[in-house]
Amino acid sequence: MSKFRLQSVVFVLTAFLLGCNEFMVVGVISDIAKSYHASLSTVGFLVTSFAIIYAICTPLITTLTGKFDRFKVLMVLMLIFLIGNTLTAVAPNLFWLFRGTFTGVWAAVSGRRGGKPPGSL
Repeated sequence: MSKFRLQSVVFVLTAFLLGCNEFMVVGVISDIAKSYHASLSTVGFLVTSFAIIYAICTPLITTLTGKFDRFKVLMVLMLIFLIGNTLTAVAPNLFWLFRGTFTGVWAAVSGRRGGKPPGSL
């Protein structure tokens, strides 16, 4: 498998993982609330905060990672994304659930464009 083909497959899989991370939680939010004995509005704030952090950090972090090799940046960020999602999956309480989500969203924001500088296609 050529290097370009491998990178293409990794980018496609990354886009799929990030999309799942962003949208899957909405369908199970009531289950999360029951699991942590919290109100729907408290757990719903998880989705709201994810969206706010994503909107604010996307241009900032993309600019900061723009001068580095996209593929290497993406691989490092996927490792952080994995750590954040693992922390979210094993979170014993809401604090760690939010903490894991914020770690994951930081990597998701950065990995969305694979370290491309703003304005590039």
